[in-house]
Amino acid sequence: MRLRNVLKKLVQSLSGGRVLFRLPSLDRVYLTFDDGPNDEFTPQVLRILRDHRQFATFFLIGENVEKSPVLAAEILAAGHQIGLHTYSHSRIDRMDERYFTDEVHRNQQAIKHAAGIVPSLLRPPWGRLNLSNLRWARRLGIQLVQYSIASCDWQPMASDRIVQSVGIDRLRGGEIICMHDDNHATIESLPTILDQFRARGMACASLQNVLQPYRGDRPNSFNA
Repeated sequence: MRLRNVLKKLVQSLSGGRVLFRLPSLDRVYLTFDDGPNDEFTPQVLRILRDHRQFATFFLIGENVEKSPVLAAEILAAGHQIGLHTYSHSRIDRMDERYFTDEVHRNQQAIKHAAGIVPSLLRPPWGRLNLSNLRWARRLGIQLVQYSIASCDWQPMASDRIVQSVGIDRLRGGEIICMHDDNHATIESLPTILDQFRARGMACASLQNVLQPYRGDRPNSFNA
């Protein structure tokens, strides 16, 4: 995992911030949720975040937004940020440019219809991308958001193991953490994770106030 994050840091630097996996911050972490909206679990995630007064970024699948447009709007109304996760949750590193462009535009259109915004942040499904994806995203004005910590909440495991996967004791700030708002494990582990963030003096923030215009080579950059 450490080698993988070193490679991600290199990509972030070489891309001038067009691909992100970590940000310069000492007192914040950036919690993200993939694969929603989900009628059963997303409202529970929103309630937990509200009760803890924390904010996050939700990377939504276009097909799911079309099924639950009101829920997509509720995410935005609650003060969270919405990003793209493709229309059909397909791997972008296996696409040609036409397929990629169609997935992005349909994802944006679904969110615009539901919540009235056109997101420009894209979380690649399964975290998979290639250099062509970066080129195409740049042409579309899209910023790709990876993550430095995977919670592994999609795997069948107990909530305490998910808390361990986040590695709260090892956080230095600025980490982008990937979770999912479509399963019981997230609901069970999230309150403990948020409580431990607070105990460490860290807050959860959405990405909307830190990425424009972010460049990985700015003077206040960080050492991952």
